[in-house]
Amino acid sequence: MPTEPVSRLLLEQWVLGMLPPDQAQELEVLADIDADLRQRAERIRSDIAGAQLDLPKLALPEAAPSWWSRMWLPVGMSLAVAVAVLIALPSLFAPDTTVVFRGALDLEIVRVRQGDAVPQTALIQAREGDRLQYAATSPVDGFLYVFDVQDNGEVSQWQMAQVRAMERVEGAAILDDYPGGERVFFVLSQEPLDAGVFEDAVHDVWQAPLVDLDTVPGLPASTQRSVLLVKEQP
Repeated sequence: MPTEPVSRLLLEQWVLGMLPPDQAQELEVLADIDADLRQRAERIRSDIAGAQLDLPKLALPEAAPSWWSRMWLPVGMSLAVAVAVLIALPSLFAPDTTVVFRGALDLEIVRVRQGDAVPQTALIQAREGDRLQYAATSPVDGFLYVFDVQDNGEVSQWQMAQVRAMERVEGAAILDDYPGGERVFFVLSQEPLDAGVFEDAVHDVWQAPLVDLDTVPGLPASTQRSVLLVKEQP
């Protein structure tokens, strides 16, 4: 039986069926005697299930000529990924290869590995060289920021775009060889964020484990979504 508090990461892996049977059984027994643990697991299960139910079919426009705008935006001491912001690439997302994270900010993410595109949930198992492709749709006008936070404290800004209501913003990132965990935050703000405000907000709550930091408190009025990246061995 676990002798330390069960982390959110472990609970997410349990809910998603990613744990070995013996470890999953241990958690099942522990949850039977720990009501708080059972409630935590059920909340995570509900969040994941709610992100995949009653979703409209993804309607894509007719294919248009695609072109790339590449950028590197280091905010911390080093950049965790090579980032390519996609201005128009409809072939990234097909109706049967996406999972939509429902909420004020709709988010679609797929992981591409050796040509295979796999829809992703809030917990992404990734390797060096994997390509994460995302599309975000805002219900209102605003400013969309995409930040990557490593578990060593480094922060990188992947993207910033001014968005219109119901306008899709697409992007992609190729993961590098950083071995630790990362969390990617999608932040929709009514007004532009001041330089460094996200990094300052992260550092103010750095005592919280990255796996439990679903949102970063202390930001100006904004909507946030985030996904956790867990590196696996090739």
